[in-house]
Amino acid sequence: MTYRDVMDKVKEKVNRYYGTQSPQVEGTSLDQYVFSDESSIAEPYVSAFPAKAGRVTLRAGQVHGMTEGSVFEVYAPGTKTFEPGKGMARVELTKVNPLNAEATILEGGPVPEAARAVEREHQFPDQKLLVHYRGLSASATLKAVKAELDQQGHIQGATEDDSYHLVLYDEGGTIHIEGLDKTVASEPVRAGARAVDAVVEQVQLWAKWFNVLSIDNAAGARLELTIVANAMQGGSRDPFKQPDTYEGVIGDRETVTCIVKNRSKRDLYIALLDISTDGSISVLYPEQEGAAEVLPAGEEFEIEGIEFFVPAGREEVKDVLKVFATSTPIDFNALTQPGIGSRGDGMTDPLGQLLEQATLGKTRGAKRKKVNLGDWVTVQ
Repeated sequence: MTYRDVMDKVKEKVNRYYGTQSPQVEGTSLDQYVFSDESSIAEPYVSAFPAKAGRVTLRAGQVHGMTEGSVFEVYAPGTKTFEPGKGMARVELTKVNPLNAEATILEGGPVPEAARAVEREHQFPDQKLLVHYRGLSASATLKAVKAELDQQGHIQGATEDDSYHLVLYDEGGTIHIEGLDKTVASEPVRAGARAVDAVVEQVQLWAKWFNVLSIDNAAGARLELTIVANAMQGGSRDPFKQPDTYEGVIGDRETVTCIVKNRSKRDLYIALLDISTDGSISVLYPEQEGAAEVLPAGEEFEIEGIEFFVPAGREEVKDVLKVFATSTPIDFNALTQPGIGSRGDGMTDPLGQLLEQATLGKTRGAKRKKVNLGDWVTVQ
């Protein structure tokens, strides 16, 4: 039994009698066996405890990304490796509080104290793009844009004090669209007969961009991504070794090599996407549209010759490289778009449906179901 195993049980017993107290244990030896030099590291989990009327409480909530309808598999206290289908119970979250969640048992049980839960299916919430309209009262064009966007269920207005994705403002009759990160921006739209339509179209494409960027699943991830920059003067370098210096910047027309390692016990289909702050989304791998490339369990491969460039009219952009690893083939070309479009046949795979939800249309330049987290992962 490790110190972490002991503290899982201690926390529950103390919380039961003293609700405002939360025992803590800190240090680098939490996974070391008590009174021993040996250690045993557990895979990530959420502590689970029995509640009244056959229900279960999980020690994670809204701040941890928990959502109602998500399904967890529960394992015995002290379990270190969580093999899918080998748990003692499956539970579904019915109420998510800021720091904990309540669940009902779907099958199996009962759940003992200090059990360990791992998420198997995640109920992704509706994604909403938050837009702030600066100087709204003084711009007829902005008012017309807001009236159009207010009819879109996936776009929501935000005040300046709120957190927002985009800010729209009118400067001398030209509408500017920017993000909190100033490299997130599209071409300003000048006043004219189609100004409102042009702004609305750009905002819709940004909604797609932010949605694709936000898709994430690190549950049970056994995937590693290493990026090596190939210096223009020869040789190679690690662009993340000194991120606040020139070494942390990829130069215009500089190439990089991406090394993807599959540390899992099963073969995975790999796709590499480039999500750039000019609003573009590109599939870098596989190169052939519709291709499905498998990375065998325990192996790695290199994606060479990826060239980065600064788009015309810009001084810099930021690029996010996102790796998707799935257990079944998924065509990610439906997500592509040029810098800021035809819809294909509907996808039946739950992950495909999540990707379609993020997509407003297909252009070139990149009833909702719970998504099984065991079938795909991302890393960026």
